[in-house]
Amino acid sequence: MKEARRLFTLHGFQATSLDQIAGEARLTKGAIYHHFSNKTEIYAAIFEQQCVELTRLVSNASAEESDVWKRVLAQCEAFFDFSRLTALPLVPLHEVIGVLGWTRWREIEEKNTLAIVRDSVEALIAADMLKINNAELVSSVIHATLTDAAITAGRSGYSDKVRAEAIDVVTQMIGGLLVK
Repeated sequence: MKEARRLFTLHGFQATSLDQIAGEARLTKGAIYHHFSNKTEIYAAIFEQQCVELTRLVSNASAEESDVWKRVLAQCEAFFDFSRLTALPLVPLHEVIGVLGWTRWREIEEKNTLAIVRDSVEALIAADMLKINNAELVSSVIHATLTDAAITAGRSGYSDKVRAEAIDVVTQMIGGLLVK
């Protein structure tokens, strides 16, 4: 998985072959096929691993915060810090959706980052802080905003300035949903 993740990150999904993965991991293709039915399944497993890592980071970043709004802000910052803090390279999100398809990507996200967003939205609703009380809709919109902002920030090099702007855009958008 580690070698496949590195190769997919360096070369992309299309340009990475199972032969390359097997060679770098010092395995036979048969050994790989014992665990995965194809290259897409390896890619999906890597993406899911990334999502679990991101979910853990976001959860840990806000675990100690009792104020609901401050917890949401800490989660947004952690979301955009993930690419800097992970020890392993990341497969690019814009490629993941194309490789896995929207439905498979969404299934993985729903168990991970979307679940955290939904929990935060439900906490904001429970605290009577949101103008709209449709947790599913609000969670989906916030998650889509975070995802697209991460793709855009990633394509522009994730500088400190871009990170700060992405956090500002997302938190202002969420802040616009708050009861004043």
